[in-house]
Amino acid sequence: MEIKITKKFGLGELVNRLQKVKLKGFPEVKIYGQAKISIVKFSPDQVKKQIFITQPSVYRADFLDRLEKLSQIFQKEGIDIFRLEGGVDYEATDLEGLTTKWTLISPVVEVTPFHFDNGLNYSRIIGPEVLNKGYQLNPQLQELKFPEYQRIKSDQVLIVCDGSHRLHLALEKNLDQHLVIINSPQPGFPYYAAPQPYSTVHVESVRPEGGMNDKTYILKEPDHKSLYRDFPSGEIWSGGIRPESN
Repeated sequence: MEIKITKKFGLGELVNRLQKVKLKGFPEVKIYGQAKISIVKFSPDQVKKQIFITQPSVYRADFLDRLEKLSQIFQKEGIDIFRLEGGVDYEATDLEGLTTKWTLISPVVEVTPFHFDNGLNYSRIIGPEVLNKGYQLNPQLQELKFPEYQRIKSDQVLIVCDGSHRLHLALEKNLDQHLVIINSPQPGFPYYAAPQPYSTVHVESVRPEGGMNDKTYILKEPDHKSLYRDFPSGEIWSGGIRPESN
């Protein structure tokens, strides 16, 4: 894979882009439009104790190994992908000559409302704008009863909503890392999947076709991705690393 950096940008532009991000099922909502956004350094211990995830499975060959290669490529450009102060736009060209546009920013973490009443209680934080469309809360939320939930003293948790593989790779390398912390996203539109403790993370060698079904969505299907944060709508071209061709 070859990369071509097209733009480096700082925190100010990162904030501007994030404030334009919309929701998949609510394109009129700019979820971070009035949010407070900062970049904060986290130690491995802080990640393990403070960060919650939504998808416990991470994949070695499909993501972690490719991110390691990407890290080495960016190091040659003088960029540490684990300690970004803003972001980088770049083009990646695979072995078949296919070029794709990407944006690299630090993992995005939302400060998310949290209520545990013998199960996750989203009825206290879901907005009428969601329920008035006929969407229904997923009853499986009541089945999530990790011991870590009962030890939470706050009414908020930190939940990763983009960049979970890079977060985990830094953890494996025992590195401090920068995270984009988003406080006060628009209320009533919680992240589309439920927080799970970082202790539930497990590494799989490869990603099975269709991925592993270990997320618990906030809304019942077929509306389960309506609250998905559409980062490309904010000109943040993020996602999985495109596989190399054999």
